[in-house]
Amino acid sequence: MLNLLAFLTLVADLLIGFIFLGLLASRINKDANRFFSKTIKLINRNFLILGFIIACFATLGSLYFSEIAGFIPCRLCWFQRIFMYPQSVLFLIAYIKKDKNIFNYTLYLSLIGAVISLYHIYVQRFVTVAVCAIGESCTTNFFTYFGYITIPVMSLTAFILILILSILKKKEVK
Repeated sequence: MLNLLAFLTLVADLLIGFIFLGLLASRINKDANRFFSKTIKLINRNFLILGFIIACFATLGSLYFSEIAGFIPCRLCWFQRIFMYPQSVLFLIAYIKKDKNIFNYTLYLSLIGAVISLYHIYVQRFVTVAVCAIGESCTTNFFTYFGYITIPVMSLTAFILILILSILKKKEVK
């Protein structure tokens, strides 16, 4: 299961890179702009289901780490969960009600969660003393895949994907 989650994170990171490169290329080349515009329209049409899938995988992945793999979540992990878990429910409700304005909520939840994830990555990589008073130390690294994927990196990837979805949807609605 860890291998699968790490692989999905790698694919998602490549997708994020593709989106940013597509955005840059679309500013330079008209053909790239047409392709990128079609890709954005496809993403926006499937915004609710994509957001639900991303939030669900992140939620279930974190539950797998704590409840099955036995990794004790640190304080920063709990804060990241606080900003990810509700998004699964929000996207599901929005999908059922066909409410496309959910981006107003997911944008800010993901932005705060991404900042916490970035801070957690910094603490995990550069701080040598334990900084959490409750549970596992925030500096604990349970695994590293592909030379960079850790639990906080997985979290950051999910938050960034939802941020991108929310920003693209917000631009479409304007």
